[in-house]
Amino acid sequence: MKCRAFVAAVLMLGACDSPQIEQSTALTVTVDTSGPVPVVKVSGEAKEWSLDSLAVIRPEPTVGFSRVRSIALDPRGGIWVADVGENRLSYFGDDGKWIEDRGRVGSGPGEFRTPYGIAVHNGALLVHDMENSRMVRFALGGGSDTSWVIGRRLSGDAMSVRIYPNADGPLLFDLVGDTSPPRRVYSRVGGNERIQAPPRGTPFVDSQECMNGDAIHFFGSPFSPIQVSTAYGSGSVATEGGEYRLDFYDRSGAIVRTITRNVARDSVTQAEFDAANADWLKYSAEHGTASCRGTIKQYEFKPAIRALLPDAEGRLWVERRKKGGFVYEVWRNDALIAQVPAPQRESNIPPVMLGDRLAVVAESPDEGHEVRLYRVRQTTP
Repeated sequence: MKCRAFVAAVLMLGACDSPQIEQSTALTVTVDTSGPVPVVKVSGEAKEWSLDSLAVIRPEPTVGFSRVRSIALDPRGGIWVADVGENRLSYFGDDGKWIEDRGRVGSGPGEFRTPYGIAVHNGALLVHDMENSRMVRFALGGGSDTSWVIGRRLSGDAMSVRIYPNADGPLLFDLVGDTSPPRRVYSRVGGNERIQAPPRGTPFVDSQECMNGDAIHFFGSPFSPIQVSTAYGSGSVATEGGEYRLDFYDRSGAIVRTITRNVARDSVTQAEFDAANADWLKYSAEHGTASCRGTIKQYEFKPAIRALLPDAEGRLWVERRKKGGFVYEVWRNDALIAQVPAPQRESNIPPVMLGDRLAVVAESPDEGHEVRLYRVRQTTP
């Protein structure tokens, strides 16, 4: 076995507007090169960055956005919000004040239907115009827009069908690749490069499928481990299962290294399991004669990772579950550089990070959406 280890000292700093971060401890890193790919084993806690709230953004003081699916931080300052409920793109300053709207409903120049994903790149606002099956490029400094056909209408939740930030230019989760078995790919926006998505693992079968007459009902096990993946660098990264494990792949979809973390897990209480399993408990009580197969498994721990979020500067933000909430662990390649408190957010809408700013979409008081913008305050080693 070929291993090397080192210990990095870290600095503790208080966090605000977030779940409490546990006491930091020294990071210990061991690299095992005895297997087919290097395995980087990391334990301890990274130094802490804190958050300062900049603005809470709504179209009206007490009225939230209709249905946000994507947000994009502008390198010039400010943030773009894509409200698919209104088919509108709006630009706000870092102080939350409205600056301008872009686009209108339609299929012609300067128009779109269902702006599902947005990103700012090379002085332009890129829009995934989902219903028109195309990408639209708006010049931020004025001038004409351009568009090009994607190939087919992409569908799915906003955490997967979106524009992925990347240091080499944004990517889009795209068509099925010509592989066996077929894989999805990440396509470079405006270019010809394609990156194979990680292979899908064996699906978990801890679920109940029930038939009652002609009706079929499906119930999954609460807190079941799932695969989470994202484009990252010139390849991709994925985690599968409940443990903290990151598998990194090259552009061809071949695994090249693994990172594991020895972290405390958040246990599932009986009350949490019963609340999450309420639909199944109600169905089984009301339909005792239904024919069911499979099992509902009660997991001891919640999955350690909720999301993998790359940014345009080459960092990977891992949304890690801790007791009472979440934190973002910030990675640059194999180095864990910091942890940041993770504000409450809508779980199916991706946050965005750029420089020292972080933005999330959360529920507004009127049950619409609002955007919460933060400044990340970094500590000095």
